[in-house]
Formats: sequence, structure tokens, C-alpha cells
Amino acid sequence: MHSSVVFLTAVRQFLLFSSQLAVRGIPFNLSSQEDIILPVTGSPSYFVGVDFSAEDDAIFFSDTAKDIIYKQKVDGTGREILAANRVEGVEDLAYDWISKNLYWTDPRYRSISVLRLTDKSRRAIIRNLNNPRAIVVHPLIG
Repeated sequence: MHSSVVFLTAVRQFLLFSSQLAVRGIPFNLSSQEDIILPVTGSPSYFVGVDFSAEDDAIFFSDTAKDIIYKQKVDGTGREILAANRVEGVEDLAYDWISKNLYWTDPRYRSISVLRLTDKSRRAIIRNLNNPRAIVVHPLIG
């Protein structure tokens, strides 16, 4: 039992990425590229934006083939649809773990939007942008 706790602690630092056909997490140790999360795959799917919640041990990801934003535990359980309306071109996601808000960019709607995970309300916060692609949040300074 103790060794499994050490293993979980050892893999807390990993690279989470989307390769369009999958969402994967691999350790920073370049000698090993074994998945430390259950890879997210699907067909037809086109995964683009990803982010991680350490508190929930969950990942957020967008599937632009199905036009859905999901949340799922890193072990593959508990998948839930967070948004499936007006999210056709989600390029990037950013999770603010303090406010429990998920932000995303959508070049098709030329906007940055936010979803409050506490009550599932959402809205566009910035509109009429020219090709918004990436987003980063700084939860400590808002």
C-alpha cells in the first residue's frame, strides 16, 4: 500500500497535452513516456484544449469534432459534459482553481467565454476578437 502512495506522489508532475486524436499525460522524465493518466480517445474526435484540476484530480478537454467541453477524472471515470452549445471551435481552455471558473477561446464565435463550475452558468466575457487562440489565467491575482 505504501508503494502505491509513493507512486502517486511521484507522478504528480506530468505534461498534459492534446495530440488531436488523444489527450495524454506523461511524466517529465524523458526516459519514460508511459501514460500516467488514462488516455482520452474517441472516434470521431478532435481534441484541442486541455487543462487540469489538481484539487479534483480531473482534466478538462474540448472535442471540436463533437463540439463538447468535458470534465473527467484522470482515471477515466466521472466524465461529464460541461458545455455542448456554442462551443464549436474551442481552441484552448484555462481553469481557475480558486474561483472554480473554466475559461475558453473560440475563434468561430470570436470570443472568450467563462463557465462557473459551481452553478454551470456561462457567458461570453469578451467578444469581437480577431482569432483568439490561447488563454492563461492567474488565479492568485484574478
